[in-house]
Amino acid sequence: MGKQKVKGFEVGFSGDILRHWHGFGGYTYLDATLDSNGYNSEYDGNRFPNTAKHSVSLFSTYDITEQLTAGAGAYYMSKVYGNTANTLWIPSYWRFDLMSSYHVNDYLTLRFNVQNLMDKRYYDKAYAAHFANVAPGRLAMLSAEVHF
Repeated sequence: MGKQKVKGFEVGFSGDILRHWHGFGGYTYLDATLDSNGYNSEYDGNRFPNTAKHSVSLFSTYDITEQLTAGAGAYYMSKVYGNTANTLWIPSYWRFDLMSSYHVNDYLTLRFNVQNLMDKRYYDKAYAAHFANVAPGRLAMLSAEVHF
């Protein structure tokens, strides 16, 4: 049986850009390769399935008033292989999201999120059996955060 080797790093940030403008995000680099360890060297050095080499997340919010906050984000995932031969893959993609929240009082905050704002078709997982998982299309969610 072979081994999987992953070398990489992750960096992230979170903080206030200005008094009412906040940002956070990160970048991950994963060099995930197969190493047969002498067992079957045919796929030595190939990328490990479903492990993106590059991924990025960026999100920013702005406090419009003390009660109302709005934000936007972008997420990137590089090409991902679905098999150890690296002959099946799903392409890289960007996804863009929006959010808003309204702080009603000390006990209740309402939040509205839209994921995949552009309603772009993309795939978030590849399989060796010529199959890929279609990621959700545009999705809107309204939620309530209750504190007690």
